[in-house]
Amino acid sequence: IAMLSTSWGLMQVMGFNYNVCGYETVQDMVEDMMQNEHAQMKAAVNFICRQPNLYVAAKAMNFQGVALAYNGAGFRKNNYDVILQQLEAKNREYN
Repeated sequence: IAMLSTSWGLMQVMGFNYNVCGYETVQDMVEDMMQNEHAQMKAAVNFICRQPNLYVAAKAMNFQGVALAYNGAGFRKNNYDVILQQLEAKNREYN
């Protein structure tokens, strides 16, 4: 139960999403996440690609759509869309 209710990896994906991330069990997900950042990113990509609303918003760089699909209706309270947009702009600077 603890693993299911904990967020894991760089993207802080909740353990109950283990199947969406491509794992058969939450234990498999946790063990993989503990290996390295590459495993965490692989799980995050699976998580995004297997959720149509999140995938479409991410591909379109619709930061409000991503924040809504990922964090729910309360995303504005923590400015998640603004933070994502700032991170993307910073990434563009470095690349």
